[in-house]
Amino acid sequence: KTAILVMSLACFSWIMLRDTNFIVTVPCEVAPAREVQLAAPFQGVIAETYVRSGERVQAGQLLLRMDTKTLEAEYEEARTSHDIALLELTQSAAGSDLGKTALADSKVRVAENSIARVQYYLDQAEVRASSDGYVLEGELVHRVGEAVPMGEPLVKFAGSDDWILRLHVPEYSAAYLSDSMAGEFTLNARPDVASSLLLEQMEISADVINGQNSFVARAEIRGAVSPWIRSGMQGTARVDAGSKPTWWVWFHKIVDSVRLQVWKW
Repeated sequence: KTAILVMSLACFSWIMLRDTNFIVTVPCEVAPAREVQLAAPFQGVIAETYVRSGERVQAGQLLLRMDTKTLEAEYEEARTSHDIALLELTQSAAGSDLGKTALADSKVRVAENSIARVQYYLDQAEVRASSDGYVLEGELVHRVGEAVPMGEPLVKFAGSDDWILRLHVPEYSAAYLSDSMAGEFTLNARPDVASSLLLEQMEISADVINGQNSFVARAEIRGAVSPWIRSGMQGTARVDAGSKPTWWVWFHKIVDSVRLQVWKW
């Protein structure tokens, strides 16, 4: 019995004194690496929409179109003013009337500027996808016919297969994570598939999530991104925070809690 006890204590001491990898396990979610907010190109009315939230689109695909009836009327009016001003310029130049020539020339320039301005807005009336990607937000079917100001956000767009991970790190684990740490993650939708990650940035301020302080860490998804991944998917991430003594990995939360209580006394 004594030998067994001695061997047990030796094994326990060996396990407790040796180092092991400290793995921080936290919830995570998929987020777009880059979001583009597509806004109303000018003050006007939404005429037609062609996509819904969640749809995958291709570069150049038409997302929505603004009503251009008012602009087309302004364009025709500017063209008419331009033609009249040109005629006045020709007549005044033929009559060698410098004052009328200068006035007619200024009218021509004003009309040309008006034509260019209206043409610019006409060219912007169709809002298209800047690249292959997904429509994150933009349920516009109910907004057809609605007047919107210039710059009004209409569609939130994300590039295709351009995702990152957002790790929600509890306060007690945040101090042990830093940039360039590696790990892996799996998503609730496909727990059988594990992928690699690399921490890129730890935010310096905490958010309150489920009543607890939580820091957000941004992580790059390493390797090929699965085609079924979508923004907002949730899962679990495991980050290798380096080598620590086994006893510390097992008991550090308890030790830290006791230390904090003793310090408060």
